[in-house]
Amino acid sequence: FSTFQTHGKGGLFFLYLGFKASCELLTLCFPQSVNVQQILTHLQNKSIINYRKYISEYRVWEGSDFNLDTALIETTQQLGRINLAEALTRRNKLMPVVARKYSIQMGVLRYFQPYYADIITPNSFFEKAEQPRIVFLLADGQDERESLEAKAKSYATAQTG
Repeated sequence: FSTFQTHGKGGLFFLYLGFKASCELLTLCFPQSVNVQQILTHLQNKSIINYRKYISEYRVWEGSDFNLDTALIETTQQLGRINLAEALTRRNKLMPVVARKYSIQMGVLRYFQPYYADIITPNSFFEKAEQPRIVFLLADGQDERESLEAKAKSYATAQTG
């Protein structure tokens, strides 16, 4: 189901970004120990997804009676909350972002280290910063968004005050 979950919602995400849900791209979404081709074949045999050869991508079969939203809710409830910020930090190491214009004008290399944070990120993360950084705030819903915005504003005020 994890593959289908990634494929179903990922398909929408991939389309938004201009990517196709190809076997190669889906394989990158999972650890190497997962045989993605076997799972995709299994989902095709169950008529949940189909492969569109002319554009080399997998899609959720529009005639499928599989309710993706219900299955996502059920699986999310079974798995519990996933610490997305921590998972992204572990799996997706971002390179520092160089403040190019400043570095050229001042003759000093200035860079920002990117980080991910979500609602369960400890407050100490926001309070102490040894170096300039860019923080990608990940919110699940409006309440979390507002809470994270308040944390970010108080952090910015503390740094400039």
